[in-house]
Amino acid sequence: VRAYLAAPHDPRAAANAARAAFAPARMVDGYLRVYAHGSASASAAERVPSAETAHELAVLRDHLVQQRTWRARVARRESVDLARLGFRGHALGALALTLREDPREFLKGVALKQVAQAAAAMLRPAVGR
Repeated sequence: VRAYLAAPHDPRAAANAARAAFAPARMVDGYLRVYAHGSASASAAERVPSAETAHELAVLRDHLVQQRTWRARVARRESVDLARLGFRGHALGALALTLREDPREFLKGVALKQVAQAAAAMLRPAVGR
């Protein structure tokens, strides 16, 4: 997983691969295979992952946790631009997203300055809106 996440990706090739992997006919065939086996096969909860799989899951989990921080940082930064452009509701939504994703984002010095800028922009009357 780590090698995959570090490698550059072609978005079009990834989209084509996803379309092929998750094509409706292929998904239906997969579901039919699962239901055809009935209770003879072990359920996902009964299977124990290998050590390698468990390690890869830990890497994936860490990456997903990091994404929360990235989303919070981007939302906080964009709230300033949205407020400056007069989109107060969207700016507040971006700040709310920041708070939900990673409240610690508000504790950084740069963040406090940006939130103050967003608040000041929201207090100014919107021009042409």
